[in-house]
Amino acid sequence: MMHIISSISWVVDFSRTGSTIHDVDISDEHQTLQVPLTWHDHIIDGSYYQLFFSYYFLFSNTTLVPLAISCLVQLSSVRRSLLNANERLNILNLITYGIRLIIEQPGGLLTDENSLHEFCRLIGRLKSNAQLHELIRIDNYPLFTERLFRFTIDHLLSVHHHRTYHLSPNTLHYILSYWSKICAYLSHISKLSDSDDSSTLHLLDIYVPQIVCYYVQSRLDAINNDDALYIELFDNDQTVLQQQLEMISTMSRLDYSKICALLCNYFDDIAKQYQQITNSETLERRFTFLIYILGCVIGARGVTLSSLSISNEDQDLFDGELVIRVLQLMTYIQQKTSGENNQKPINTAITTTTTTDKINSTPYSERLELAILFFFEQFRRQYIGDYGRSNKIYQVLFKHLGIADEEQLLSIFVKKLFTNLQYSIITDKLIERTVGCFSDLTHGYQSVRKLVKLDPIQYFINNHTQDLFPFLHPTSTLNRTHNSNLSISSWSRLRTTFYSAVGRMLTYEFRYDDDDDERIEAFMTPFTNHCTRLVQIFKEFPDFSLLNSGQFSAMTQFNPTLASLDEIQSLIIGISRDLRGLCSSLLSKQAYTSFFDWLYPSYLPLFLKAFYVFYDRKDVYNPLLKFFHELTSNRQERLVFDSTKPSAYLLFRETSNLLHLFQTKTLLHVNTTIPESDGDLFYKSKLKPIITCLRILQTCLMGNYVNFGVFQLYSDPCFDNFLQVFISILTTVKITHLFSYPKLTLAYFSLIETFSVVKIDYLANLSRPLFGYILETISEGFLSPEQAIQNACCAYLDTLLSYVFRSVKKHIASPNLMNNIQEYEGLFRQILVNLLNGIIYSECKNIYTISKPLLSLILLNENKFFTEIKQQLLYGHTQAKQAILSTALDNLMTGIDRTLKESNKENFTQNITQFRSDVQDSLNVNNTELLSIPVSSSSSSTIATNVPVTIAISNSIPSSSTTAPVEELMTL
Repeated sequence: MMHIISSISWVVDFSRTGSTIHDVDISDEHQTLQVPLTWHDHIIDGSYYQLFFSYYFLFSNTTLVPLAISCLVQLSSVRRSLLNANERLNILNLITYGIRLIIEQPGGLLTDENSLHEFCRLIGRLKSNAQLHELIRIDNYPLFTERLFRFTIDHLLSVHHHRTYHLSPNTLHYILSYWSKICAYLSHISKLSDSDDSSTLHLLDIYVPQIVCYYVQSRLDAINNDDALYIELFDNDQTVLQQQLEMISTMSRLDYSKICALLCNYFDDIAKQYQQITNSETLERRFTFLIYILGCVIGARGVTLSSLSISNEDQDLFDGELVIRVLQLMTYIQQKTSGENNQKPINTAITTTTTTDKINSTPYSERLELAILFFFEQFRRQYIGDYGRSNKIYQVLFKHLGIADEEQLLSIFVKKLFTNLQYSIITDKLIERTVGCFSDLTHGYQSVRKLVKLDPIQYFINNHTQDLFPFLHPTSTLNRTHNSNLSISSWSRLRTTFYSAVGRMLTYEFRYDDDDDERIEAFMTPFTNHCTRLVQIFKEFPDFSLLNSGQFSAMTQFNPTLASLDEIQSLIIGISRDLRGLCSSLLSKQAYTSFFDWLYPSYLPLFLKAFYVFYDRKDVYNPLLKFFHELTSNRQERLVFDSTKPSAYLLFRETSNLLHLFQTKTLLHVNTTIPESDGDLFYKSKLKPIITCLRILQTCLMGNYVNFGVFQLYSDPCFDNFLQVFISILTTVKITHLFSYPKLTLAYFSLIETFSVVKIDYLANLSRPLFGYILETISEGFLSPEQAIQNACCAYLDTLLSYVFRSVKKHIASPNLMNNIQEYEGLFRQILVNLLNGIIYSECKNIYTISKPLLSLILLNENKFFTEIKQQLLYGHTQAKQAILSTALDNLMTGIDRTLKESNKENFTQNITQFRSDVQDSLNVNNTELLSIPVSSSSSSTIATNVPVTIAISNSIPSSSTTAPVEELMTL
């Protein structure tokens, strides 16, 4: 019996589209079973549903029960288009009746967790595949809803009362998803049917508020002593907590006045106890959970459009009641932990540095602070910024707290963020969330425009030092909650995010003209001090240019007097990340020019010196490379200097020198010392900086701010060194590594595409191995599921072959170029085969892009390859299909000249589109014959090679052709 039920489950479960919803967790509620039309009569046969439900009663407490219920889950997931309204109602009656019978069975489900899980999945599928107006038409809808409500309450309370049984988070997810989806549907419609009689009563206003009440109460009671539940909800990425609270918040809006009063009562009761009890760890747990609920309820303002009890504007008044309580709690916590007086002016309160060891010393305090940040982040999305609503919420805030407008509330929020950043003892998770919230605040014109007017922000712009914010100190150590030391360098990458947000504010604060020179200089003072100190430090270092790479080990014995080596590295890492973040937000010409004038010539050579000294320290050279990548990025055409200044050329020269150091020192070091077997170290030490270097090469080439011909004209080697870095990378990166790391793959092909536009003559005349390396990666790239990579391959191949044809026509083709084409004729042939395969057998969404290199390849091998491919395509088909295929192939080149003019390419694109349509119709690819083609694991847009035509063509074409491509070129 077990094997029979398992077989039925898998047969029903398998979708005709090749997907399955078996053995998936909380995401399966969005999936639909795509069964064929021939299954219709079986799907509507009620005996199947009765049979599977009967297994629960006949074989209770056995492994057959979850399998049988799983079959019911699949049957309830059948696509809606298969059934008409009456058939769907009959099936709903059968399923809801069976669910009700199981619920009424006393104590049955609590004894088997697997059966309970599948049963809750079945409940969740009801609303996923049926609408509320259909559910209320079932037989005994009031009785079914009442039983389901009792079942929900029993299982919410089981978390607290049934200590021998623990309810799975996924199981609870299915139950809550049923109610939340109904509430979300109800909030978007005006009425359920054309009539308003009692038959259309949904009864949700009776049951849903009670479910919310029981959920909140049961969780508050359970987390008092249940450490497992608390850790499950609040540790890791809080996915379980987030999903549950999003559903509860949707349900809360159904009768918002009642739920808001309930939440306020819970909050007030806990607040009274919190002020009276010294050991408040348990209360902090409850506060943490409750604040997350309040935040999600505020966030649901933008999801649910209406409430059954009150209007949208009146809901804002209740939101205000929640906000004032969180603000009061935040103020109390600050007074309790730091002893600060909340009545101080904001600009003086921000300057006070608090370094008590009690701040955030326990994980529960950290979670409470994280919960408060989460609440304000939800509030910001609804009420602050470009999409914020001007409404009645500030009436409540002014009445209780004297907050009259958005600016005053923003000031309090910013003060809270800066207070967190002032703590000298803080956890990495809290500081990461704090910096993230600060960064989010600076997105949007309206938000930043209001931010720069605030006193805390104005004070910060002139005082962003490590004395004010200890987390900016490059050499400080922090204590985790488990009392282990954590070096700031492990999360100092947050400095980039932090100063990127600062830079966005400066865009609105400064006009970067002569009037702002003094203020800009004052803002840059902390950076100036750090750089000046590094300049003095590096004066102590010997001239390492006199040492070879083998002698550089002496660096470990060198002890500078002004700072230790570790401190020097921390200073370099910190200033690199700070300036990178600041530079990323300077998008105007004036802002970038002002920044570059400060940087060069005073301090930019400093970074090259640092790279030279610490060429073997990945923690140093990776931030340095990323800083130069940002510095050379011509975002919004910001790298436009005055015609009388050589700033662009100086920037490129310094960048070229940095890349040359990477090529001659770092690459040599990692190639000889870092083994490939050490995956993480190998990636961070070698592949990660190579990715950044590829991006730097691309930004310099596509920046369009330097005329590269000038360097050759004046015998400046920096551009040649720049190109040699690319060659060195090609010779050191294996093709297997290139396609094993997605970031490396994308960076490489983006550079190849840019190179083909800017310097195709250089690529075409590379040495034979390098030319073959690139061509082999292009061949592999066509098989990638990423359309961007395929497009880059098309661009390179089209540009390369166009250059080849143009050079031959003008009799300027170099012998090296022609030898490269001759040497890799087989690889060109394979690429042609792959492209034709993609057009005939794949979805081929980018056919316009693919058609361009395809025409070049056809002309390159027209007499030999294309004729044999045509013959092979006709082979094995019926005479009728052969006639259709032959006509399609003949029409492919109709009206096409043997040139690569743009007009000719456009005509060929139209022909290839028609060719694909004719061939697919004749071969009936989308029906029976397609099933014989092996299914590729990649996406449908991949140009696969594992199809019959590839094998046939490869076998039919000799590996050594008698007609060379070069001879074909000479005939054009």
